[in-house]
Amino acid sequence: MTFGKFRITPHAVETPQNSYRIELLSVVSVRRPFLPLGVIALFGGAAFAWRFQDLLYPHELLAMAVVIPLLAMVGVALGHMQFLSRDLRGTPQTGAVWGTAPHLNRLRRQIMRARDEIQTEPQT
Repeated sequence: MTFGKFRITPHAVETPQNSYRIELLSVVSVRRPFLPLGVIALFGGAAFAWRFQDLLYPHELLAMAVVIPLLAMVGVALGHMQFLSRDLRGTPQTGAVWGTAPHLNRLRRQIMRARDEIQTEPQT
């Protein structure tokens, strides 16, 4: 799942704001920027709940048991795709697409396959 429209054509990647020529892309990467925050929330929240379990009401413990793993799952699932090339260096559009990390990784592989096909086409 991606947030916003995203389309791969034979020679371009089209996002809601920009289009990127596939042959000019040198790196297409998918990062999980909220993963460290999710891990910190998981371990910090679990340590807090464990340490203060005698002072917390049952509904507070239940809320923590629901919210803390949910934050960790968001950190694992949410991804950010970046397009890097010499032409895009220093521009804010290099972080173009947000979505679930597994889906973005599949799209990344499609983009790289399209780039490889463009590079192996005979030049006329």
